[in-house]
Amino acid sequence: MPHIAKYWMGLFILFLFNLSCVWGLTTLVKNEDEECFFANAETGDKVHGTFSVTRGNTVLTVKVWDPKNELTLQLKDTASDSFSFMALDDGFLHSLFPQHWYRRLFFEILRLLFCFDGCKGSVICTVEFGVHVGHDTEIKNVMKEDHMLPIDEGIARLNYGLHELDEQISYHRNRLSSLDKITKSIHHRLNWWNLVEAAILISVSILQTLIIMRFFEKK
Repeated sequence: MPHIAKYWMGLFILFLFNLSCVWGLTTLVKNEDEECFFANAETGDKVHGTFSVTRGNTVLTVKVWDPKNELTLQLKDTASDSFSFMALDDGFLHSLFPQHWYRRLFFEILRLLFCFDGCKGSVICTVEFGVHVGHDTEIKNVMKEDHMLPIDEGIARLNYGLHELDEQISYHRNRLSSLDKITKSIHHRLNWWNLVEAAILISVSILQTLIIMRFFEKK
């Protein structure tokens, strides 16, 4: 029964993902661990994604797997980046976790797999991740090409452009936030180093003064 419940819960999560072709999330990635997410894409769909490490001074590796369970994209040792590619195949993922049948059934329904490898140099980090999947003209599945008005095509392309602009703004905002945290951390360390350096110089000066005083006292 627990396996059945988890299976149906997985199907419900998949249904929520399919309600919209645009989604974003915030996830925690542990050191030497892997977090994976899924998206549904048809042949010819344009897949655009952005990600940024917003907490934790670290880098990670991002991988995208296609429906044939083959590696489509790999970005190594990066804290923030964006990517775009065209889905070339329809199909399903297979046997990601063969030891659990309910997980295997759940994953076979999904089409694109996004994985974040564990953070390097940090125990845990926070990652902002956004994905947009769809054609430039999202409404062409509803009516034939020759029945579409130019204004419909313009609206669809504008809608796609707005989604992409929103993703880019979010990406750059997260990147600026991450750089701001790094700058503050470096500034904080420099302040402490200046204090330590000043304390060392004062201690050396006092020690030199005492040595000179003792030298003259002996004479």
